[in-house]
Amino acid sequence: MQRKKLEESATVGAVVLLAVIICVSVLGFADRIFSWDLLSQPLEQLVFFVVAATFVMLLGCVLTSIMLNLSIIADKLSTLAERRDARARDE
Repeated sequence: MQRKKLEESATVGAVVLLAVIICVSVLGFADRIFSWDLLSQPLEQLVFFVVAATFVMLLGCVLTSIMLNLSIIADKLSTLAERRDARARDE
């Protein structure tokens, strides 16, 4: 798989995971603030685990995206340096 496609996939995954965390967190905070008691205690623990696991996956996606972008930037800079060197030799 090309790095650019992998980077795009990691970014899309991060956005989706962030949306999931935000939605579940808002519901969780509303549940606590308004004492709605939407979920039983074991189910609340499961939801907390899912949010924590989703956050870890989000962090992995973000780090993957950063590393791939740095790699792409390094390749572009290398190409620019080669072009500059080729122009310098031609002159």
